[in-house]
Amino acid sequence: MHTRFCSRRFLRRFTAHVAILLLSSCAVLPNPVYEEGRALISQGNYDQGIAKLEQVVLENPGNTRYRLDLVNARTNYVNRLVAAAGNERALGRIDAARALYQKVLGINPSSEQAQQGLADLRRDERHVDIVKAAHIVFDKGDLDGAMARLQPVFAENPANAQALALKSQIEDKRARALMAAPQLESA
Repeated sequence: MHTRFCSRRFLRRFTAHVAILLLSSCAVLPNPVYEEGRALISQGNYDQGIAKLEQVVLENPGNTRYRLDLVNARTNYVNRLVAAAGNERALGRIDAARALYQKVLGINPSSEQAQQGLADLRRDERHVDIVKAAHIVFDKGDLDGAMARLQPVFAENPANAQALALKSQIEDKRARALMAAPQLESA
């Protein structure tokens, strides 16, 4: 009986230890979806990689490592998108920049960078219209009127290339007009 009691006791302890080992090994085993998500992100496939990380976080809500990696991946992606949108804007590709800023807002609706970027794009579009109107007035020969129309653009963006180019044309035309005007001779 003593042997039987010891073997049951041993069996219970052994089973408990095996269960603990199995449970602890599950925590250490890599999650294939998590690994796939990280691999996709490292290859530049942020949309798919983030979707995989979101899936892993939903399946493992208590895992802080998964949550932190998801937050970091989203932040890195948003920063890349904002930088790309800024580059597109600088190259004058307004529609491409707008699409990237909208994508950022799809990931992070409260992104101040994306909201500011969209506001800057609206301002740029408004400036294009103002410069076009000033150019029409310039073509009609009204140099003062053209320069007056450019003032709001210079107030908001003194480095606006289109406005600076038109201002230069206005100044050149004024200088030529002064050179062509008859000079009064001094007595």
